[in-house]
Amino acid sequence: EAANNSKEGGQLIPTMAFGIPNSSGMALLLGAFMIIGLTPGPKMLKEELPMALIVVWTLGLANLFAAAQVVLMANPMAKLASLRPSIVVPAVLAIASLGAYATTNNFANVIVAAIFGIVGYEMRRHDYSRATLIIGLVLGAIAEKNYNLSMLLWGPGFVTRPITMFLLVAVAALLVLITIKGLRKQEEDE
Repeated sequence: EAANNSKEGGQLIPTMAFGIPNSSGMALLLGAFMIIGLTPGPKMLKEELPMALIVVWTLGLANLFAAAQVVLMANPMAKLASLRPSIVVPAVLAIASLGAYATTNNFANVIVAAIFGIVGYEMRRHDYSRATLIIGLVLGAIAEKNYNLSMLLWGPGFVTRPITMFLLVAVAALLVLITIKGLRKQEEDE
């Protein structure tokens, strides 16, 4: 549990300082910041420093609280893991549906939650990364906003700027390497 909680502080740094989440939990936190009107990045650390410090202190206190709770509740919690899924799944679905409905008192949210539950299940079954989807959904709006800003400032010529060219070449090289690695793994499996 200590190792699990220790990674959160390290993941919080790029999320708050640069607005780049590196896990699904941090992508959800980034989305929550944006919902309440905070845009993570250097500007947040300058203009909203008290809020950033509150998040850091809350994380530290939550880790201490979680460690104390785990010490006290380790044995009863271990027994929960032995419960049959037929007992646990209905309770989890009921609580998740209630939470989806309670956010806006709209039943459409329950339908959306069910649809994304099915999508998540299928992604897991076919070995796709669900965290990547969440990060893409959160960062998509930010990327679109910055793309439109770049087009307004530089026009289509922004693609030929040195930093943009470097990033495009790096992304293309990464895609090629991932494809080659996937093909090699596929050949080894056959």
